[in-house]
Amino acid sequence: MMRSIALVLVLAATMCKAAEERRFERTNEHFAITLTSDWNQLEDAKKAPYGKHVLTSDADLTARAYQLASETNFAALIFVEVDEAYRIPEREVAMLRFDKLRQTFLTHRLEIEGLRLMDSTFYTNRNELRMSATADYPKVGKTRQLIGWFITDKGSYSVTCVAPAEHYKAVGEAFTKALDSFYVDPSLAYRPRPQAEQDVNASERKVVKVRYPIGVLCGGTLALAALIARRYSRVNSDEV
Repeated sequence: MMRSIALVLVLAATMCKAAEERRFERTNEHFAITLTSDWNQLEDAKKAPYGKHVLTSDADLTARAYQLASETNFAALIFVEVDEAYRIPEREVAMLRFDKLRQTFLTHRLEIEGLRLMDSTFYTNRNELRMSATADYPKVGKTRQLIGWFITDKGSYSVTCVAPAEHYKAVGEAFTKALDSFYVDPSLAYRPRPQAEQDVNASERKVVKVRYPIGVLCGGTLALAALIARRYSRVNSDEV
């Protein structure tokens, strides 16, 4: 009898938890993210808090924003950007699997763009680069961010979770669960290409180097550096 009651309570708790979750699915953009019921999708991501600091200014990127709507004294946001302009080459995806090389490269690259890297992890089974970083923004102050880059065969999805540094602990677990729940259509799964095609793509990346002057880079990571530069190189109106 007691075991039956316990089972009913567990099932009830599970159903209650599921009812409190919301799945935001963007069929046309081939992704979905599951958040708790106290998160709302905003109509204009670029007008959201932190939007002008976090989002890429390029008009060709699709951007979505979700904001914590529960009663708090701070803003917590999750931004999703879809970038189909840059496909990360195979050798650079492989580079991300090496902790020391990845950490060194990201530390130097992100510092140039105003972010201070705390740690990073690459999940091979999901082709996801996950980073923790901090950044100071004018009139906003110090923020802490949890960033996930999901590498696809056409480009990437970047998911940026941001909140004031002093309040990050209150939402850090929710941010982690959001990245864990992020779903990309399996049809976009990263597929290694023949070496001949890789060589052609490598020669084409010289154009990227001209468009985004990024200096001397270790390991020849031009496309990855261009993606980071595209993602973070922006001029904020408060800094002009």
